[in-house]
Amino acid sequence: MNMIIFRKGMIFAVIVLFLGASVVPSISSDVEPSFKVINDNDSNIGSCAKGTATFYPTDDSYVSSTIPDQIAGGLTAFNIRNGGSGNEWAAQPVIKFDISSIPSETDIISASLNIFYHHYSDNDPSGRELTLYRLTGDWNEETITWNNMPAHHSGITSLTYAPSSPNNWMQWDVTGDVQDFIPGQTTNYGWIIKDEQYWGGTGVPNMYCNSKEYGANIPYLEIETEDLPPLVATADATPRTIVVSEGVHFDGSASGGATPYTWDWDFKDGTPHSNQEDPRHTYTSEGTYHVLLTVTDAYSNVDTDTVIITVNPALSCDAGGPYTGDICNPVSFSGTASGGESPYTWHWDFGDGNSSTDQNSTHMYDDIGEYVVTLTVTDDDDRVDSDSTTATITIGVSDLGCTGSLSWSNVKGGETVTGSFTVENIGDSCSRLDWEIESYPDFGSDWTFTPNDGDDLTPADGAVTVEVLVVVPSVKSMVKAALDDQEEEFNGTVKVINKDDPSDYCEIPVSITVPKNIAYSPFIELLRLLMERFPLLNAILNSW
Repeated sequence: MNMIIFRKGMIFAVIVLFLGASVVPSISSDVEPSFKVINDNDSNIGSCAKGTATFYPTDDSYVSSTIPDQIAGGLTAFNIRNGGSGNEWAAQPVIKFDISSIPSETDIISASLNIFYHHYSDNDPSGRELTLYRLTGDWNEETITWNNMPAHHSGITSLTYAPSSPNNWMQWDVTGDVQDFIPGQTTNYGWIIKDEQYWGGTGVPNMYCNSKEYGANIPYLEIETEDLPPLVATADATPRTIVVSEGVHFDGSASGGATPYTWDWDFKDGTPHSNQEDPRHTYTSEGTYHVLLTVTDAYSNVDTDTVIITVNPALSCDAGGPYTGDICNPVSFSGTASGGESPYTWHWDFGDGNSSTDQNSTHMYDDIGEYVVTLTVTDDDDRVDSDSTTATITIGVSDLGCTGSLSWSNVKGGETVTGSFTVENIGDSCSRLDWEIESYPDFGSDWTFTPNDGDDLTPADGAVTVEVLVVVPSVKSMVKAALDDQEEEFNGTVKVINKDDPSDYCEIPVSITVPKNIAYSPFIELLRLLMERFPLLNAILNSW
């Protein structure tokens, strides 16, 4: 007899399940949800009002002691039934939701599990106690059976009663469990529902409820949260003033709202946005950029903040030049700088081991040559730039100067006479003069100059006296000179040159005069009388 009843019950259950899958009942309930359920939503999260979030199951099924290996996760309904006297009729739904999108810091006001009671078979279950337990192990609807279902917590999470008629919602208070799930104090494996009110006879009441596969009036978990503090975005950057081609480290932060946050940085230079919390960005053009940070929280609340970045031209310095100078006069150096962040510090390396920290500096070199001069500029943010030029150092320009003359009169031919003149460098104070006697007159003999040349004569050395010695030339006709009462005069120059610049020279005038009466004798007087009386003799004597 029991076997016949069992078979009839199974046949009736299959017929009712088939009809339940094809009929969509209207909603009328003793426990109305506080919002309209979305009937055709396959995603986990449903409507989300301010302070209220609705979730749909990720997994739901039921396990049956009657068919302990049955996998019912794909069915459109699940059963709730007491096991009867031998527990052979037990049917227990399991259901699970992914609520990880709720930030861990969220304060939970309330949470309720809502399941739609579709119809029943056998006896009316109205008023029966339906207990809810928290599962303590993982599972999924594609594999769970009576034989492998996880254990549940020993304490009852919530208790509700079967409605007085089908097509009504049932609700369990799961606030305590959800309050433990959100901060991670307890792992969320979902719940199991049991009809633990013993039924001793035949025809155990069998409730059919819509699963998520039914497509309408599917189970949902409604969670009410405290209003979160307002979302506040904060944008910061280091440094805020840079030069072209330098990078900026941006620092994003947020408070309030619901984590996790998403980030959007608009650098305002036309480059792609960044979704990093703390990105780094390099600017390639100077200007002022109002960088915008947009933060969105887990509930799609949005806040923005702006940080201003100033991009200056890159630091650049100019050493000027090339420079020229001599070893006795300081050379003036002038440096300039632009870009970067003022004030600047300056460092000149003059190429000879000496340096200066003045922007505009002077330096005197000890040796001639070409020196590489480097200017290094450091700005207020320790950026560095350098520029090099040259300084060509010479000995200065010399200038030959001569003073004096050589003049002798009333001297006899063949007589040795002496004189002097001076040579000096009248050029730049650091110049060096190399000089020499280039030429002297061709009259006279044994010209001697002491000294006849000189090297490295500086203006500071003063004038050099050149001593001159020469043998006076003989007159052309001593008799003629005596008879005609004439003097013999010799004129010329001594030429002194700058050996480094022959166009720089000076000439010392030379004059030698032999007097008419070199000697007096009666013979000369007699000769003069004869020449006056005898013109032929005069002509002969004048031809000597």
